[in-house]
Amino acid sequence: MMKKRNNIPAELEGNGTGVAIYNLVRELLKVELASKPAIAVEMAVEIDKIIRTIIYEDNILIIDWKNKTDIEGKIKIEIDDYIFDLKAKYELDVAFKQIDDLVEQGLSIAKIKFDKRKNITICKV
Repeated sequence: MMKKRNNIPAELEGNGTGVAIYNLVRELLKVELASKPAIAVEMAVEIDKIIRTIIYEDNILIIDWKNKTDIEGKIKIEIDDYIFDLKAKYELDVAFKQIDDLVEQGLSIAKIKFDKRKNITICKV
């Protein structure tokens, strides 16, 4: 039985990838978002949505997406654009290095969480 963690925002309950991204955002931007926890939730939800939109096609995970540089590049660009828009929207003082780290580590989380090999169902014919 999995223990429910009290520090998970309601918007992310049941979304392991979103929670991992939320924790990443909180860690990398702990100073910048110290007084703005809702922004960390917003970022996690949106980054998760960006990734899912790119790696799924017709609700099916794209085979071997992790090894396709065009997909990886699109994820990086879209997350990067989103963070820059959010930075302007909330007037956040976030360094380029922090954004790069968030993009790279967010992609790493996606590669772990959205691994088709972990979700294979074996059927007898």
